Amino acid sequence: MREARPKRRRATAGGLLPALALAALAGACGSNGGRGDEDTADSHTDAGAGADADTDTGADAEAEDGADADGDGDADGDADDGGGPCVEPTAEEQAALDAAVHAFLTGADDTLLDNYDATFGHICFDAVARAIRGWPLTGDTPAGVVVEDTYVAPLLAGALRLAVYVPASAVIDGTARVPLIVWLHWAGGTGTIDSMLVRSAELLGAIIVAPTAPSTCDWSADEECASQVRGAIGYVKARYPVDHDRVYVTGFSMGGRGSFTNALAYPDEFAGVLPVAGSIGAIHGTLDPAVHEAYVPPHVENAFQLRTALITGLVDNEYLVAQNTAAAGAFADLGYDFRWIPLAGVGHALPAPEWEPAMSWIAEKVRDPYPREVIYNQAEFASSRYDDLFFNEVWKTNVFWVRIDARGDDTMPARVAGWLDGSAFVLETADVSSLTVLLADELVDLDAPVSIVVNGTALFDGPVARDPRFALAHARAREERSMVFASEVPIAVP
Repeated sequence: MREARPKRRRATAGGLLPALALAALAGACGSNGGRGDEDTADSHTDAGAGADADTDTGADAEAEDGADADGDGDADGDADDGGGPCVEPTAEEQAALDAAVHAFLTGADDTLLDNYDATFGHICFDAVARAIRGWPLTGDTPAGVVVEDTYVAPLLAGALRLAVYVPASAVIDGTARVPLIVWLHWAGGTGTIDSMLVRSAELLGAIIVAPTAPSTCDWSADEECASQVRGAIGYVKARYPVDHDRVYVTGFSMGGRGSFTNALAYPDEFAGVLPVAGSIGAIHGTLDPAVHEAYVPPHVENAFQLRTALITGLVDNEYLVAQNTAAAGAFADLGYDFRWIPLAGVGHALPAPEWEPAMSWIAEKVRDPYPREVIYNQAEFASSRYDDLFFNEVWKTNVFWVRIDARGDDTMPARVAGWLDGSAFVLETADVSSLTVLLADELVDLDAPVSIVVNGTALFDGPVARDPRFALAHARAREERSMVFASEVPIAVP
């Protein structure tokens, strides 16, 4: 059964911080036809430059011109900027916007944010959201053939190797999105797509990508090594109509550990995870069950929105069996969407008869890009190479509509739990000094005031304008086409 959730408290008008009210974003036009400040979005222009760039689009730029100082309904007090309603585009305008957005999001053209106002500033935000979600439904590799290529991981230098298999059963004809399975190999292995993976790809109609880790990395040694997974996913997303709500990660041994680590460090990247003979982290030095039981729960909690299966040979390495047993107990206590598959008499092996149906079960899960409740622990990961390792220090973009921007104490784990209560975002935190709430029409009515309550104190209450350039910059930084956010509000946690 899931652990009891902290008592929820509604926002009140009292106790609002004026400085944070200034952070109400002034964007371009929204679905209600009102048009906002065209200059504020310049603060987001550099957000598409790298994987962590959207962490820089915070309060500093927005607080400068976010307030309606003269009461004219225009966020920066310039009546000329808010004079006319936005319009729905013609078919020709939508096609031009679609092409420009696709070129920007794939890195083919970096000029869109600079030219947006002059070219598309009159168009309503809904059209931008459609353009982000409407990437071409085509692919550039023949089906039924394993193709080897190279790719670039965000934090690693040099070209890395991967293999891709597009099954003949996948529909890549301009009519459908295709699921993606990421396969992570074991220590000393390579990104090979064998007959087991081909069978599952054909059965599920899913693309398989199998990157090869360089000898200096395993999949969860540090954040740079973990970035291989993000790079491989980005490679496939740029070339095929991947369904961003059906991305799954699995692997064996080092790959099982890496799939666990990546899924729990970046839980909104995936719909499901299937580790085989892999631990959470790499605690090799002890068989003490108490150590594993203490380590596992904060990491497991991050799987709140994931479907998870765990395959464990019961005569595998003792530490791994101990940690997998602890993980299975933690999942059971939380009541998450989880299956443990313990195999009597099986050692450190990849059992295809059990992996294949488990993978099919995992692949039934579809990610909810806008969950009403989120949980994230930025907890210390046990690494095979480094002590005191906190994953997601660089990107901090992984908890759906909440981002931890800074911890109160960089040596301590941080936690945020948030949920929607009507139009209020209610959050409870531990060791978080600043965070950002991302907003979308799918979560709340952005034509009405929004409230943000943190640890029982109302810290924001007011309107938040849709900002198409923020949406574009965020989508590019995250390589994300399904989860579209219209704006953000940075919060200093008292």
